[in-house]
Amino acid sequence: MLISRLPGTYVNLLIETIEEWGISSEEVLAETHITFEDLQKKYWYVDSDVFIQLLEKSVRLTGNAAFPILMANKMKVSHYGNVGIAAMSSKNLEQALRVLEEFIGLYCSVFKLRLEIEGEKAFLYLTHMLGESESTNKFIAFLVASFANIISKLIKTESDIFFLKQKQLFIDNNFAYKFEQVTDTVCFDRELLNIHLETADEIVFKLAKKQCIRDTDKHIKSRQTKSIIRSQIIELIKISLIQKNIGQLNLSEVAKQLNMSSRTLQRYLEIEDTTFKALIAEVKKQYAEAMLIKNELSIQEISESLAYADVSHFSRAFKNWTGVTPKAFRK
Repeated sequence: MLISRLPGTYVNLLIETIEEWGISSEEVLAETHITFEDLQKKYWYVDSDVFIQLLEKSVRLTGNAAFPILMANKMKVSHYGNVGIAAMSSKNLEQALRVLEEFIGLYCSVFKLRLEIEGEKAFLYLTHMLGESESTNKFIAFLVASFANIISKLIKTESDIFFLKQKQLFIDNNFAYKFEQVTDTVCFDRELLNIHLETADEIVFKLAKKQCIRDTDKHIKSRQTKSIIRSQIIELIKISLIQKNIGQLNLSEVAKQLNMSSRTLQRYLEIEDTTFKALIAEVKKQYAEAMLIKNELSIQEISESLAYADVSHFSRAFKNWTGVTPKAFRK
């Protein structure tokens, strides 16, 4: 989720595509640490920077600027392992996209999917935390086009995808592909969400989704992931405090900033036996103690900076944290 990784199947797909130009995997993978054994694994991961470099190299070797889109046309939802199985066995397109929205972070930590319905249109937003560059734009074009292709294959609807310059909108039949810097979108008619999937299987869906939940729990239980998530939550709360909008900070906004679903973040908090409210209180306590020791702000000013409506509310909260009032602590 927070470690910069992508599914290794992206590399397998890249190799499969570039071999059509007679270019060997050895030439493409030269100067990387990816081995032939890696390519044979069922599930493996590649650093996002490495994959973006491989995509850029592939465009250069083939001399075809449309390579990311041609590669995206080969993408299948099954490339996402158990998440893909759960999506394929969903009853309709909306359920499939909700599965991808919730669990895609298991395989891809650098972007997040969000399905929204606005009027008669549905939008699958792809948000990412990558900077803007020509190489990154190629990668994002690949992602947006690949999810458009996945949608087409799930509902058995043909839709051609053409290579576009970034920030250009292309509409073909019921689909639109919009490329932007931070939020990229696949747009299609809302009614397509209700289409029954030919691959729907309720039993398989339940089993696959349970496995996705187990995989998520296993991932966020790892010591490294827990440490990263906790430190980033704390950092976001501190930033919100500095920007004086801690009163408006909520779990949904933090999940968005961490590039994960609210459910996944909530699951992490449950595993850690804590709450979002408790973490906010932890940061507020540390800040209040530091400010009281520094003795530059009045208790009233500290209370206001922590978004308390009344200084008495702050005093009560501080006493719950420390066992003494702010006034007694300052003495």
